[in-house]
Amino acid sequence: MCLLSGSTGALANWILKNRPEFGRTAHPIYSLMVWGKDAKMLANLNNIDAFESYSPFGYMYKFDAKMAFLM
Repeated sequence: MCLLSGSTGALANWILKNRPEFGRTAHPIYSLMVWGKDAKMLANLNNIDAFESYSPFGYMYKFDAKMAFLM
């Protein structure tokens, strides 16, 4: 599973346009690019609170995930 924080920029836009296996979560502030076995589930979450257990951040907490930022 891969969660990427890339809301703007040429690389994020290129990935979303050219790599259909990547998706984007729907949260208006904390939108993440997702890829991997649970990507569709994460992209389809309808979470209101960004940090609740039923959110991408809740998923990362539950599975002790790590997050990387590219700048």
